Amino acid sequence: MRYFSIFQSKEIQPFKSLLIILVTFFIIALLQITLRRLSYSLYQFNKTFDEVQDEYYSSLRTYRKMTQTQRLDQIAQKHFLDQKKEGQIIQVIDGRAVVID
Repeated sequence: MRYFSIFQSKEIQPFKSLLIILVTFFIIALLQITLRRLSYSLYQFNKTFDEVQDEYYSSLRTYRKMTQTQRLDQIAQKHFLDQKKEGQIIQVIDGRAVVID
């Protein structure tokens, strides 16, 4: 019984306050460390996403260039194919053109 009365005395109150302040600072520091780690992960993800997006748009530009109407006309004339028609597909594989109607 006497043991518990020691912890409830007014002499221990400053130590309780100090302990609460130290625990609060520790939690704040831990949250800042976690926030910095998550921010770095987000930065890495954004960097990777930008690289993938740049590669996608580069491939899209290359594809657009390869499938231009004038280029398809030239391929058709080179391989003695008729003029292209609506709905006609010209498939080019290894430099050989195939017409799919």
